[in-house]
Amino acid sequence: MNTPKLLEAFREVGVVPFWEEECPAEYVEEWGARWEFIHLKLKELSKIPKKSNVDAFHWTKEGVQDVAQAARDGGWEACLDSQILGFLKEKKWDIRTRYMRTIQSDPNADFVRIGTWDSEMCAIVTHVLGDGAVDGEGAVYAVVKDWWHAMISALLDTNRKYKIRALHKLLNAEKRVKELLGENFLQSNMRTNFTVKDARIAITALKRYSGCLTWQVVTLEDEEIQSKVVDLTRPDALEKIRARWEQLSDMAKRKEFCQLALGWMQGILAKKLNRKVQELDLEGEDLIIFNYGVKMADAVPRSQVDAMATPELREVEQFERQLQDFSDMWLGRDRTDDGLSTALALFEGDNIEEMRKIFFTESEDIGVEKFAKMTEAELHVYLGIPSGIPAVFRKYTADDPESIPGGNFGNVSFEGAEEVGLSWHQEVWLAAMIGLSVNSAQADVEGIHHTERGLEDAPIAIREKWGTNPGIALLDEVGLGKTMEAIAGIALLQTLYKVKHDWKPESGMDKLPACIRTAETFGGRQGGIPDAPHLIVVPTNLIDQWASELRRFMNPMAVDLIVVSASAKKWQSNMDRLKSSQQPPYRRVVLVTHKIVQRMFSIEKLKIVVDKDQFEPRLKYQLPQNTNREGVVEGTAYIAGIVSDKSFDVSDPIGRKSRGLIESSSPDAADNARDRGE
Repeated sequence: MNTPKLLEAFREVGVVPFWEEECPAEYVEEWGARWEFIHLKLKELSKIPKKSNVDAFHWTKEGVQDVAQAARDGGWEACLDSQILGFLKEKKWDIRTRYMRTIQSDPNADFVRIGTWDSEMCAIVTHVLGDGAVDGEGAVYAVVKDWWHAMISALLDTNRKYKIRALHKLLNAEKRVKELLGENFLQSNMRTNFTVKDARIAITALKRYSGCLTWQVVTLEDEEIQSKVVDLTRPDALEKIRARWEQLSDMAKRKEFCQLALGWMQGILAKKLNRKVQELDLEGEDLIIFNYGVKMADAVPRSQVDAMATPELREVEQFERQLQDFSDMWLGRDRTDDGLSTALALFEGDNIEEMRKIFFTESEDIGVEKFAKMTEAELHVYLGIPSGIPAVFRKYTADDPESIPGGNFGNVSFEGAEEVGLSWHQEVWLAAMIGLSVNSAQADVEGIHHTERGLEDAPIAIREKWGTNPGIALLDEVGLGKTMEAIAGIALLQTLYKVKHDWKPESGMDKLPACIRTAETFGGRQGGIPDAPHLIVVPTNLIDQWASELRRFMNPMAVDLIVVSASAKKWQSNMDRLKSSQQPPYRRVVLVTHKIVQRMFSIEKLKIVVDKDQFEPRLKYQLPQNTNREGVVEGTAYIAGIVSDKSFDVSDPIGRKSRGLIESSSPDAADNARDRGE
């Protein structure tokens, strides 16, 4: 007989075996006194034939609410789902594949039917439950068949909801693009007052749009239409493109909308500037559809294009970069470098074996291996975010935070709203980030890449051995949402701080999320996540984008955002606001540019320093040295963590001065910095 995979999975995650008549010895202390009662209750529950009645089971009323809580904390149900879904995917019987086949043969079908897997039921249940699920003749027992139908019904319901949410987000993004470009832009009618800024916002909306296409299916009829390529040199090419578009199904149109819109925007800008704009190395059908969009733009009346404001060179360059980034994301490419040369140039050592490891792990997921096999439901339990998002996030938002109605703080939907959610890979990043942050082991300097000049010029995190990971590098490819991941990381720390702060030891460690259950340190600091603000340091050209994204996702009633002014005259008021915020320190976020921090340090009005005893980075404001109040500290705010976007910008051209941004606060630190010319 084969070993039931489900039983193996249950053992791996520590599911309490209430199906056993007798309580195993290791569970006697916690469950022994109530084992028989719980066993009988769950046996009654297992006989309920309808899934809806199972969902309506009153755990509290039935006296087994502690079992339900243990199941939620341990992710027992997710363990069950992952075994079934994993096997279906392995056999190419998964729900999405079956949905695609269903729609291709019947475009009017609602979703996949429960009976779709009946012919494979025997193979599925014996894999998951073992040979005991079938009788001597290989027929599935009736009770097992009922169980399977209840399980697949629940999974179908979940996937149907995913599909509906994805379509809702997709339609909202499409609506936003049409608002920016013009409702009838594909009919070569441009919106009045259209600008390059609108085009850049549209690209951002299209990124979200492209992530919602998973459930959009091209029918066989659509494939026939798409196979006939329009000759763009023909006089009637535009009419043929439009006729082709009208013949496609709604889902096929959605699959082509991104490429058409990108081509249209490139064509409009090229027409306005009377020159070529960023050439994209798209390929195959994507390139064909993109060129259809360019052709549609060419038909926009010259008078409409002339009425468009002439963009600055900087705006055009930003648009071209966004356009290229989008195409790279669309094709799944990482164009951060042409090979390994730049990666190797980062290191001055001659450790060939280390270089070889980097080469062979290039393009793999590095640093998240521990969590890469977890499902979304398992990650939610592990991170302590049952809703799938941190508690300080809005539940509903809009592409442009300025369009969110006043007084709406994100908990109530509104016209044009989209539901906030994290992708699976973003949740994996959060799990890895927390895992690294709570690791208190100290690192040996040996093996950490540094310059040949030795440790005297190395960052203080390496000199002082703050932790195994002095910092965490987020290296996801273009288009995967690194900004969102960083913001979610801050929001998760804020959420976990509150959970840990409210936790009572007498309630038991199992009431804490698994990610911080045994963690006593944070970044090498005793006491866990500190009650302190978060600092975000970004390039000048990204500060508006970061501010917009923070306001877009963070609930303004839960988080106070302080954007540091470029004017030195306002720094004191910025610090005053940081100190006097009505939010507790851990819910304060400071946003500042690399250049401003450099200026603050160079004129000694503000520093990011590190407490020598506790290794806590803090913002320190003091008056200039040439005043009568020399050395008087006007304000100090400890920092829980620092996020640096485009951190390679900090090293060059700022260079040596940037090392002063994070420095020791020993009495002679400032003098040493001046002696080094920093």
